[in-house]
Amino acid sequence: MSVSEVAGKVGLQSIPGALGALLGRSQFGKEAKDSQREQTFFGEVGIMTIGALFLALNVAPTEEMVLISYRMTSIHTLALIPATLLIMHVFVYATEFSSSTELTPNTPWWSAFLRFTLVGYAVSLLVALYLLWTFGHWTG
Repeated sequence: MSVSEVAGKVGLQSIPGALGALLGRSQFGKEAKDSQREQTFFGEVGIMTIGALFLALNVAPTEEMVLISYRMTSIHTLALIPATLLIMHVFVYATEFSSSTELTPNTPWWSAFLRFTLVGYAVSLLVALYLLWTFGHWTG
């Protein structure tokens, strides 16, 4: 391998490690329990992007993604979309995203769905598409 290829691979592999260290520090560090900051909508979209990047960097370079995509039919894809939207919406409520933004308990479920679930889903898809393209799995 050339030096630039080795440097690129090391750089790509260091991103999930750095993100994991940052997430671990924010969850288990001393400052995590002491500071409760208000999040803006764009701050939460940024957190969603980092989470999608962290998850996708762990699965995008694997061959399993190619194998799964070859075995999926159109019916599988159409069934996967509402299933993942439901899981993501449950995750939005389980992590209490609504408590740190302008959403109140009186806000209808569809408002959180439109503001956070669909936006997070779109962000996750864009991150996944970019990483699949980066690792050369978006050809053919």
